[in-house]
Formats: sequence, structure tokens, C-alpha cells
Amino acid sequence: MVTAACSRDELEGGSGEQQVPEGYLAIQFGTNVPDMQQVSTRSVDSDGRGIQDMVLYCFSASGAFITTVEAKIVTDPIDPNVNASLSGSFSAIVPDYTKIIHFVANQNLTDFNESEMGGKHESDLMATLIASSGRMIYWQRVACEEGEDNMAVALEREGKKIVMVRNQARVTVKNPQNGYVNIDAFTTHNTHAFGTVAPYNSETHDFEWTPGVKGYLSLPANDEQIHLEGTEDGSFNLDEKYILECENELSDPVSVILHGENGKYYRILLLDEESEPLPIRRNHSYNIEIVGPLSYGYDSFAEALDGTPTNNVWISVPDDINEVSDGTHRLIVDETFVVYLGTTTRSVDLTYRYEVKNGDGEYGPETTGQVLATWVGGGTTVATSEIKNVYDNNTGIGTLTITLNQLGQNETKREGIIQVKAGKLRRTIKVITVREFKFEPTWTSAQIYGNVEGQPVTLMFTIPEDFPEELLPLRVKIGADWLNIRQSTGQQLATITSISNPDEFSENDPWKFKFVYEATHTGVQRVYFNTVLKPEKEGDAYKNGTLTIEAEHFITLEKVFPFSDHNYYISIGGLIDVNGSNLGDEMPDGETVYYCLVPQKVSAPVTFDVQLREEKEGRGNDPVVSDENDVFLLYSQYLTRYDDEDIPGGAGNKECDFKPIDEGTWGTGGRVFSFTPVQKGKSDYKIYLKTDRPNSAEVIRIASSESNPEAGYEYKGNHYRSITFELANNDPFKFSGKLKNGNLTINANESGEWSYEVGQEVDLEFDITSFRGTDNKSADPFGTEFKVYIDAPMLEIDDNRRGSAYPEEIFKEDPNVEGRFIYVVKAKRDENRNGTDDVAIKDVDNGNVQVNPGVGPADQTGEHKVLPFKTKSIVSAGEITISADENVVIFSDESFTIANTPITGTIEFSEDGKSYSPVPKDGFVTFEVEGGSPRIGSMTITEDGKYTLRLRKEYRYDWERTKIWVHYRVDDKIYHADVNSLKELFENGTIKMNLEQ
Repeated sequence: MVTAACSRDELEGGSGEQQVPEGYLAIQFGTNVPDMQQVSTRSVDSDGRGIQDMVLYCFSASGAFITTVEAKIVTDPIDPNVNASLSGSFSAIVPDYTKIIHFVANQNLTDFNESEMGGKHESDLMATLIASSGRMIYWQRVACEEGEDNMAVALEREGKKIVMVRNQARVTVKNPQNGYVNIDAFTTHNTHAFGTVAPYNSETHDFEWTPGVKGYLSLPANDEQIHLEGTEDGSFNLDEKYILECENELSDPVSVILHGENGKYYRILLLDEESEPLPIRRNHSYNIEIVGPLSYGYDSFAEALDGTPTNNVWISVPDDINEVSDGTHRLIVDETFVVYLGTTTRSVDLTYRYEVKNGDGEYGPETTGQVLATWVGGGTTVATSEIKNVYDNNTGIGTLTITLNQLGQNETKREGIIQVKAGKLRRTIKVITVREFKFEPTWTSAQIYGNVEGQPVTLMFTIPEDFPEELLPLRVKIGADWLNIRQSTGQQLATITSISNPDEFSENDPWKFKFVYEATHTGVQRVYFNTVLKPEKEGDAYKNGTLTIEAEHFITLEKVFPFSDHNYYISIGGLIDVNGSNLGDEMPDGETVYYCLVPQKVSAPVTFDVQLREEKEGRGNDPVVSDENDVFLLYSQYLTRYDDEDIPGGAGNKECDFKPIDEGTWGTGGRVFSFTPVQKGKSDYKIYLKTDRPNSAEVIRIASSESNPEAGYEYKGNHYRSITFELANNDPFKFSGKLKNGNLTINANESGEWSYEVGQEVDLEFDITSFRGTDNKSADPFGTEFKVYIDAPMLEIDDNRRGSAYPEEIFKEDPNVEGRFIYVVKAKRDENRNGTDDVAIKDVDNGNVQVNPGVGPADQTGEHKVLPFKTKSIVSAGEITISADENVVIFSDESFTIANTPITGTIEFSEDGKSYSPVPKDGFVTFEVEGGSPRIGSMTITEDGKYTLRLRKEYRYDWERTKIWVHYRVDDKIYHADVNSLKELFENGTIKMNLEQ
């Protein structure tokens, strides 16, 4: 259980008695610091130094900024040693025309340029003041009301008490008294590094602040909303923790990581009684109380960060499970997803059940609970925003009524998610609207030899990529003439009849039985048939065969497969053949599958040797001379023709004329080109094509043309049996990257660490080169200029080592993406030989491959790149990635994970500046920028007198110029040391602290 609370600091106020210059007013006020208010939920300064200083931001009656004034501590006349944060007083002299004051304690003004703020409105200035998480800020605003001449009068009206508000929230953990588990340490994770100084309501445009966990949040600008990660450092203990305001949404929650004496780590979310995330509000205390055994314990801190929260297991229940229960109640949705035709606007009903277990252990209707239904994300396009929710207490059945929106003209699908919530139980219903999908492209074998039965017929059809995955597997029914499943392929399809499954046959259904194919994925589907009878004849010609493909949410497709009385066919020379049983992925067992390998790059050249042949019994495969009227069709989604002048070898090498076909006449086969031989009377032709995208894997079909009476087209050429084959892609190209830092070498996708020093030389090495594919051909990434992206926010280019090999023309910072660098690869291979020859993968002939022997090695001279960088930031930990422009070429992304070696040394403290004692193990030491904020490092006392310092990357500071305060507190004594720079501490890690006076 978690409880949360709010508190305010009260400052007594009044006019001062001191002499002040003309035009100014003296005010005086004291301090008192009560605790935070408690706020119930479901399951200050961290070193206790309180208010140390006070600045008054003064504004005119119109809200225009005048100046800042530092308040002075007024010594207690009875006890001069009393801390001002407890019971002392402050005084200040402000301009007498000041009508609004923002009282701010503990704010670091180092970066505040007052000269630039003159006349700025308070809502622009105060609402944007930023504070780090390392120091508690106290704030309040007091303004003169109508008729009040000055701030002294306003303070009198306040009853000499100013209610101050902390800018952070507190998190505490209370150990259970029932022995479930004993917690010995905790920390927070995914909190904000920066927050605002003053609470400002952007909706009402005022600074009115009232307690309450559901109030507004004052968040910094998006670029300041940097998250802090939890660590097992010196603050990993049972001390209360302080965190800045944040929305704490379930998609990006704050976590509290507990460690038990049993050695397990647990993740806790800050939730209310309904298991909804609590917004983290300033000045509230979130108190975690363990009231039962903890589940989901993990063996490591890292595992817990990504693990299931022990107090909200419901968010880990998969969305496709329709029922959840806490042992007493259960919530059931009839369906976790529904699909409707979205061509009209209409209302639909969805049902759920909410039940409670009775004394007999049986579930019955819940009569007292409330069930809520909302659109996830607050709205949707799939339906109107209103959800009508009617719950019947007598049956426990609820009905949700929604009104579906009509799909736009060019839309195929919309979706939205409804969350049904009863107490802490929740389920979701995904609502999908679709247009009827099409099985396109769809192909069948054509010009099948009809004189003999047993001829292979292959059907290929497509499930579109945007088909809802929730509807997979998809039941597809296929009706066909004269066909049966080709048993030799190992494919097995069930059959249904009008008797066994009458609901799946229409009244005038042409089929007496249908094959049932189960599509388990989107993309190309294959069904392998044989002819079982000779086709019927109409006159001298064979009748066409017919098949249909139908499925729910699809337009039924009818396809013809023509027969021929001669056995002409199209073959493609040079294809790689492999037994389908070796390929899996629904390929036919025991049959040959043909494919052509293509590099994964745009404009990769593809050449097909088209061969016209005739199969005759006992005579093998004879060439067929092309007829003068022969026209062929090439079906492809990703190939395109060359312009004549770009054909490899020049326009004189052109053997076929290509023509695009109007999309309106493509039919169900998809994108198609026609081509005709330039020189008639030949049996073999080359066609030159190129890919129009890097990921070009697909099925290619080449067939002879067909008559189209509807378009008035009569085909008079030869008919050839069509061919389909796979256009397959080579593996992605590899960078084979390495990262070098001195003697350290980190290989791609590995990790390493280096020190915090700025300016360390770092070399990033990688290859832009070719490799030998499984077809024994060289595959290279060249042909189109592309960019390599290096994401390394902790590095900068080392211009002193750039040299002539890597000029700014090809190696530079990305002007549009911070922390990214660009390396440009030229289109021509020979223009990229500016590196060394140390490529990791040699592109040489593979003697173990039988195809394409004797190709010879490729020239890989200069294709190993060495890019000079240096560390630019103190904390250079993080991830470095290399990638390429995937619109041009596909490389496997590579990454390097960098950690920083912590700074270590000795740490001691002294009462008299002469005799020093080691800080004891696990002592709490703060490490902050001079002035008290932010805390840029986390210091862990690993053993008596020895520390480990890890710096935080979220804050801005300098390696040589930032001065540091180190503090250690023992009871009411504070020990202090000044560190002139991080560089000095890195070189000499000794810290000696003296008692603060």
C-alpha cells in the first residue's frame, strides 16, 4: 500500500524597523517547516539542511519584473546559533513599488541573468525557472490586494505567516510488521532530473496552489524533461527520497525499486486504490506500506527495472486474455478484439461480465461495483468518443454501445482500444474497422499442358501486410476445377462439402467441395495442385480451368488457369535451384525451388536470361523460336526497367522492348510490364532490370500475354507455360565495426568502459565493402550515393586527426540531428578507396559453392574506414550506433555500449583540520556544484575511507572549471570540502573535509 501527503512551510512576516533608502521598503519574516500532508494511495532536502538562503523576486502591480533581492538572516536574539530554517528570521529591502513577491529559497542563481529579465512578466519568468533534483526549493507568492499600498501591508494581511511550498515530492517505505519481507534499501527510477521552481497553472494562468493529489502539474519544457535512472549507489538505503513532479503515466511510470533482506529486488509503481498511476505532485509524500507478501522478486537490480510490478500484476496480463480475477472478483470481456466492415456509420454492441465470488465459491453478479469503459488515449478515429455503458446488476452483464465512423475513401483500416475497468481489474477490447481486403497479387500457372493429367499447377495469392494480425490464422476456402493437392509437396489441406459445412456454401455455389487453407502470416501464400483429369474441350481448344478464393473480410476472387495443347514453356537461365524441403516456410517438399539473389540496395542490377522451350516426351527440352507476335508479361512489385542508355553495356545491348501497363488494367496479378523481343526468331533473350527498393524480395512471374476482350485486345502470339521464381535478397551488408580508445578495443554489439576524461581519442572503424553471397557472386553496396549514420552524442569529430582522407565533404556532423554524424559513401566504388585495406570479410571465391565458380576476388582496397573522434562530454557513457540510409541500402545496425570507469579515492573528515578520520562505509556524502545545486554525482563509500564516484550525465558542468562542494553530515554537524575541478579530483582522488563553522 502507498500513502501520499502534502506539507507547507510557514514564514512569519512583518515590516522591519531598520533604516532603508528612499524608494525602498524593509520587510522581515521568520521560518517554520512543518511536514508534508499525507495522501492515501494504493500500493526537504535529502540531507536535512532545510532553507539555507532566500531570494525575493520582485514584480510591479502589472506583473513586470523589477529585481531580485537577497534576504538576510536575522540572528535570534536569544540563541544566535539557531538555524534560520527552523525558527530564525529573514529581512529584506525591496523597491517600494513592489506589489508582487515570489519568495524562493535555496535556488541557485548562477545562470540567472537579471539584466535580460527586466520587464518580463511573472508568468513568463517564474513559470519557466528550472531547478535540478539535487536541492529542495521552497516557494510562495504574496501580492498586494486592492487598497494595499505596499508589501508590508500585504504581509500583515497574511497574518505574518507565509505558506511556502516545496518543489519536490517525497517517497518513503515503511517496513511491514507482519514479517512478509524486510526491506533494507530502496531507490526511485525514471524520475525527472529537472523541475520548475514555482507551481503555475497553465490553464487558469495563475500561481494559485492548493494541496491534493489530483491537482495540476507544473512541468518544465520538453527539452528539460530528462529522466534519471535508479542506481545501486550510496543513496540505495531506507532514507526518504525526493523526486520532482511528473505525469507518471502507465506508459512511462516512475518505479520504486525495493531490496529485501531475502536478496530479492521488487518493482513498485505509485498507484491509487484503483490501480491508476498517481501523478507526482510537489509537496506531497508518497508513503509505501507493505501489507502482504511481495510477488515478482528478481535476482538483480537490472531485472527488476524491467520486471513486472509487484503491486500491479494486471498490466502484465496479455491483452488477448479475456478474463482477469483477483480471487474475489472477475472481469470478463466476450471478445478481446472485434472487426467490423467500416464502409458505413453504424452502432454496435460489445459485452462484458463483472462477477463476485459468493460464500459457496461460485461467481455471481456484482451488484455494488462500478465498471468504467474509456477509450485508451482519450479518443479514437474508429468510432465517436461516446461509449454508452449499461450494466445489469441482476445478471452481471454489461453492454457497451459505440458508433463506428465510416472509413475514408483511401483508408483500409482503423482501430481503437476500449479499456474496461472494474476496481483494479481491467481488460481491453480492440475495435477494428476495415474495408474488404483483396487477395492481390494472385497468380496461377498458365498454359498448362492439357494432353496429360498430373500437370503441376501452383496458386500464389497475397494476404496484405496491413491485414489485422488479430485475425490470423485466416481460414481461406479454395474451390477449383480438375485439381487436387499435390501430395508430393507435403502440403495437406482439409476439404469441406455442402453436406459437412452447409453454412460455408451459398445457394448457387458452383462448388461441391472446397479446400481449406490456413494462412498464418501476411504476404505471399502458396498452394500446390496437380491436374487430376484432362480438361474439357470447346471445339479444338481446351476450356479454361477456374478456381475461387474466399475468406472472411475479403472480396471473393475468381481466377482462370488456361490449358494448352502444346507444351511450350518459359525458363530462366542461371537461377539457383534448391530442394524446397530445405527452405521451410511452406515451400514444397521434394520439389525444386528456383531463386535469384539480389543485394539489398536500391537500383541493384538484375538480369534474367529468358529461354523459350518445348517439352516433348523422349526428346528433352527443345528451343522454341519466338513468333513475331510474341508478347510477354513480367509481374513484379519491386523491379523496374532501365532506360535504354542505362542498360549495362549501352543501348546496343537491348534485346527486349519494355512497356509499362496502365494500372487500371493490371487485374488481380498486380504490377505488370509487357516486353517484346527486339529481334524475332530467337529462343533466348536477356532482359535488364533494377530494383526500386533495397528490400526487394518477392515472387516474380513471367508469362505470355493473353487476349483481353473487354479491352478489345486479341493476342496472336504463342502461348507459353508461365514461370514463377523467387527474387531473394542477400544478407544485409555488415560494417564489422570496432571502437578503439587507447589500448581498449570494443567489437560491434559488445560493451566496454573508459574514464570520464574529456578529449580522449576514440577511433570508429568499419567497412564499406562487398562480400561473397551464397550464389558465389560478389554483392557490393555501391551504385547509389548513401549516408552512414553514426549516433554518438558523447563524441565530436577530432579535426586535428581528420587528415585528407576524411574531408568535411564526406565526414561531418548532421545539422538536423544532435549527436549524429554522417559519413557519405559515393556512388562509384573507386571513389571510396580512402581507407585502409584491413577489411574484416574477404570477398573471394567460395570453393564450397558449386554455382558460379571462378569469379575471382573483388578489389577491396581502401574500404576499411577509420574515423577520428574524441570525447566531448564528461559523462561519455551511453550507446554508439552505426546505421545506413535504409531507403538506399540495408546494413545490419551495429552498436557499442560504453560505461565510464568511476572515479575512486580516499575520503576523510576532521573536527580541527589536523586530525582526520575515514568516512565510514555506507556514509551519505553529497557531491554538488558550488552553490548547492545540482548534485552532479553519486558518491558511494565502499569501505571506510574509500569512495566510488559516478557522475550524472543529465546535468551541465565543466571538466576543468566547475567547482564542487562535498558534504558529509554526522548528527547536527556538517563537514565540507571544496574541489577545484573534476580534472583535479580525477588526477588526485583525495578528499579531506573540515567541520563547517
